[in-house]
Amino acid sequence: TACGENGTTVRYPAKGGTDGFPVNICEKASAWEFFTVAEALKGRVHGVWGRMSSVQDEKGAPAFRLNVDKFLQENSATSLRLNVDGAAFARHFPQGVASRTLVLHARSGEVRTDKLEVVLVLSNGQPWGTNVELTPEWRDIRISLDSLRYFAHWHAPSISATDKPDIARLQAVNFCFGRWLYPATYTQSHSIEISSLHVE
Repeated sequence: TACGENGTTVRYPAKGGTDGFPVNICEKASAWEFFTVAEALKGRVHGVWGRMSSVQDEKGAPAFRLNVDKFLQENSATSLRLNVDGAAFARHFPQGVASRTLVLHARSGEVRTDKLEVVLVLSNGQPWGTNVELTPEWRDIRISLDSLRYFAHWHAPSISATDKPDIARLQAVNFCFGRWLYPATYTQSHSIEISSLHVE
């Protein structure tokens, strides 16, 4: 968890040992980052092969770029799943769990890459997602948890009428883009750039 200078470093016990590892605890819930760029660059790309690289956003903060040459096959896509820790966030910021908005700081790496699928995966396996609009300029994209659709096509278990996405149970975020998003330009290269994800 990266909070810049707005945090205090604590140590969690490591499994099987007592040394633990450092974790930066933020002073404000809105400063809590659900993943770091360094962690993202270690992630595994699924689907069409893509190149990941380190870049910077408009403020010079670290960001990652994922680029794909083309999406030729029917239904071809590229995805990157990043593990996040909504439970840790809930422990340190119980007041922040009431938030129903996540803020993604991102942009398109190519003008034609104007959409991105974002899916929140909960600890019980439930996937909730939406498509967001990307622009060539860096901007905060607000994702309302109440606007997310349940992705039953992920062969996920059925849900009840009371089920809804919950930040405290957030376990992973899946970023995906592919041929179905760009019907007129899928034979050309596409890329996305992301620097942060936090609560509002």
